[in-house]
Amino acid sequence: MPWDKDLENQAWIERPVSAVSVKNAGHVDFKDCLFQHLGATALDYIDNISDCTVSACCFEDIGGTAIMGGSFAESPREVHRPYTDLAERCQRLTIDKNLIHNISTEDWGAVAISLGYVRDCTVSNNWIDNMNYSGICVGWGWTAHDTGMRNNHIINNKVSDYARQLYDAGGIYTLSNQPGSSIVGNQISAPAVAPYATNDRGFRIYLDAHTDGYTIDKNVTEDRLIRRDEIGDNHPGPNLIFKR
Repeated sequence: MPWDKDLENQAWIERPVSAVSVKNAGHVDFKDCLFQHLGATALDYIDNISDCTVSACCFEDIGGTAIMGGSFAESPREVHRPYTDLAERCQRLTIDKNLIHNISTEDWGAVAISLGYVRDCTVSNNWIDNMNYSGICVGWGWTAHDTGMRNNHIINNKVSDYARQLYDAGGIYTLSNQPGSSIVGNQISAPAVAPYATNDRGFRIYLDAHTDGYTIDKNVTEDRLIRRDEIGDNHPGPNLIFKR
């Protein structure tokens, strides 16, 4: 790629179906709802949404992702290009105080909470366990460029029993440049021993391709602070702040 000489991946993807989807709307909230026994995504904020909240809901026995939001540069776009028009189409989404259990039962590559091109979003105080890949994923694009993603906060979540089948995963996983963002106060267990992993990239926090703009502070594992050497990274940017 002209903007990244080391990036050789190319992919075109489609968005999975969902039990409930929200599009072209604001102030659409879900509170005290039960999503259970579903084959693919449970709840999806697909496009052109703002000022929405998912709180105090229970997601259990979900075949794919529990909560999805923002664009993932679906086909005909190629996913590894630095798009600048997508993050503003999913903003001010708050995901707070939800119980998410037994996720990705059909699609092992799905995750508990997956946000693509987003900005000003908060994922906080969720209790997440038992999934075959990553727990909380924020960002898309594999790029150091400014795409409009910014001010995304992953705060005070509990993530355990993840990466049960696949690696290249994290309890918390991020991608690309997201100025003004934070990963603070989360409790994350060690990844499970994945029987189908083809590499050793299983991390409590995984700062994947060109992650930048995050402040990382006061995250714990097994009743101690997570060390810097327990955080995986892949070509991290110059504006990451890691605190003890």
